[in-house]
Amino acid sequence: VRDVPRFTRTVVARETLRLLAGTFDTWKLRGDSELFGSADRVHFWYAHAGLVRIHFHLEADATDETGAVVGRMVVDQDQVLTSLSLHRPDDPHTLGN
Repeated sequence: VRDVPRFTRTVVARETLRLLAGTFDTWKLRGDSELFGSADRVHFWYAHAGLVRIHFHLEADATDETGAVVGRMVVDQDQVLTSLSLHRPDDPHTLGN
């Protein structure tokens, strides 16, 4: 995906996702980076309609203004497609026409 800093994606599975926007046959990809810690995880799910889900788990030390470690920050986030509307390019009702 990017060389400096290094970001890569690797296909790890085929999965069927059932989301509010519908059911999608997807490719699940794992995201990796030289910037990630050992506990960090990022996954992407792509369908014919495009990106339908992103999930990440990130961990890092929390520091004060002097740089002293005062705790641990843990972030879990899941973003999923909630609706989808496809239009033919020649459809006069397509947004932007």
